[in-house]
Amino acid sequence: MQKREIYERLQTEHSGDEYFCKYTQHEMDALDEQAEYIRGILEGRWKK
Repeated sequence: MQKREIYERLQTEHSGDEYFCKYTQHEMDALDEQAEYIRGILEGRWKK
């Protein structure tokens, strides 16, 4: 989650750069998906 916080900070600092914001949002979305997958495994919703 530290990576996501860094991306959020960068996105705020460079809010005027549309392409950079899209890139950071894409990276944050990918991290969210990975976290959700791991949560699902730990909760027994999915198999490894």
